[in-house]
Amino acid sequence: MSSASFIKIAENLDVSSIVGSLQRNPQLWDEHNERRVFEGSPHSQMVDIWVRFGDISEGFEKLREPHDSIWYESSNLIDGVREIAFHLMALVQGERLGGILITKLDAGKEIMPHVDKGWHAEYYEKLYVSIKSPKGSKFCFEDGVIESNAGDVYLFRNDRLHWVKNDSDEERITMVVCIKTDLFRGV
Repeated sequence: MSSASFIKIAENLDVSSIVGSLQRNPQLWDEHNERRVFEGSPHSQMVDIWVRFGDISEGFEKLREPHDSIWYESSNLIDGVREIAFHLMALVQGERLGGILITKLDAGKEIMPHVDKGWHAEYYEKLYVSIKSPKGSKFCFEDGVIESNAGDVYLFRNDRLHWVKNDSDEERITMVVCIKTDLFRGV
């Protein structure tokens, strides 16, 4: 991938069915809170929905090791997630689909600066799909800031220091889709 921490790869994806499904299924938020609750978590102020990830029944620590991701029940309740994931797989010539998380950061909250580590974080490329991005919410890197519109897609480097600030009056919702691809190698 390029030396930049992020690049825009698509825009204007229709995410309206995801938004509607999230409104109809608020019980999905924070069903799996393992990323949020551990001591020192940079994600302590946000909640997420695990749509696709390793099998949590084997324990959270096992997810740091090589594994195949599985579809969680939430994937059957959120319209449009699978369609967008497979559209992105085709767009980036994906070889393997990994985890998919939908994150929500309420107004005035932040995700603290951090670098993602572990097998999953290092193996896959990360695609950021903006679902709801009010003005004042920013996805930050040392070399730039993403201020997106709903439907924008960015490839981002999670091996670089990054953080999120939601200085708006609304919630910010993002879907992170992890895909193994060599398309951006050496770019």
